[in-house]
Amino acid sequence: MAKHGVSFEEATRVFFDLLARIFDDLGHSVAANREIIIGHSAPSKLTVVCFVERAPVVRIFSARRVTTRERHDYEETS
Repeated sequence: MAKHGVSFEEATRVFFDLLARIFDDLGHSVAANREIIIGHSAPSKLTVVCFVERAPVVRIFSARRVTTRERHDYEETS
């Protein structure tokens, strides 16, 4: 996460964004059901977080800023 410029604390804020979108990460869901959430971690900071949920814990694998394409897709569905 840090190598992409997003701290763990910032990545967790995406889960509180009421407009966030969650998708299955089918390309990486071999051993576990990985998911992707796209949402705002701060005003004007749209962020992608890859995670797996194992109740009661959510394990974050990576977090980064969205690409131009991802931003466009997010804005089209919001």
